Amino acid sequence: MNNNQDIELLLYDIERWFDCKMTEDEEKQFKIALASTSLNHPAIEEAKAVLGFNTIKSVKKSLKPDSAFALHSMWKVKLTAAALIIAVLSIVIKLSLTTETPDECFAFVNGQCLTNEEDVMRLMMQNIADLNEGVNEAQQEIAEELEVLFQDSRL
Repeated sequence: MNNNQDIELLLYDIERWFDCKMTEDEEKQFKIALASTSLNHPAIEEAKAVLGFNTIKSVKKSLKPDSAFALHSMWKVKLTAAALIIAVLSIVIKLSLTTETPDECFAFVNGQCLTNEEDVMRLMMQNIADLNEGVNEAQQEIAEELEVLFQDSRL
């Protein structure tokens, strides 16, 4: 048999194996054939990986880059990351040191911002006093009305 026929037969068996359409004896023969084949095809490699025929050592060797290039690129990435971190930290520190805290606005009165705490407290106390005066006047009026009602009911 030539390689094309062998690959086609092996691919057909792989498909049957993935679809669980093999008997136990056929599966044993298939595993032996798959483990011993030197044919290359993505489906063959996938089936070998699923069955555990590919070793970690062979996968590591195929993925291992040139050590000089890897060392250079590793240092390049690390230095770039360090430079980026330093730049960000320096910007944050500069902004935190140079920003002036604006005067705090404690209250808005008639559309104006009051930044002096004492002025705000004085206005609050004045408003409370006005409110208390209004409450006292209301209580006085209610007391007078009740007194009039009691006098009318005695008559």
